[in-house]
Amino acid sequence: MDVLVCACAAIGTCDNPYAPLQKVAESGIPIVALTRNNFSLRTKIVAQRSRLSDNGVGKHIERYGNPTIYYPNTSIEKTMVMNIFLSRDYEVLIDTSGTASGIYGSENFSGDIVFAKK
Repeated sequence: MDVLVCACAAIGTCDNPYAPLQKVAESGIPIVALTRNNFSLRTKIVAQRSRLSDNGVGKHIERYGNPTIYYPNTSIEKTMVMNIFLSRDYEVLIDTSGTASGIYGSENFSGDIVFAKK
């Protein structure tokens, strides 16, 4: 595989969101693009609020209504992500971190990072 693009918002639902990133960095994939990140200054676990109709594709089944649902979500410390890749001989090609504030307080922010193997 030459390029991996990962929507990291999904990684925040893992028990240890750093484990998949470590496996990717150890694999030596030449280009890794991490998009839609929920970065933070410190790891924070929250219940992400959503509505049933906001999830999935296709027609919403009306008989289920549109209740509020919750997902576990762990914010990812940007410094830990950087250390995982930089310590494995990657360099940063693109870093758009901090382009939007997070919904979980001032310590959270969005961002995309593209790493390339040196």
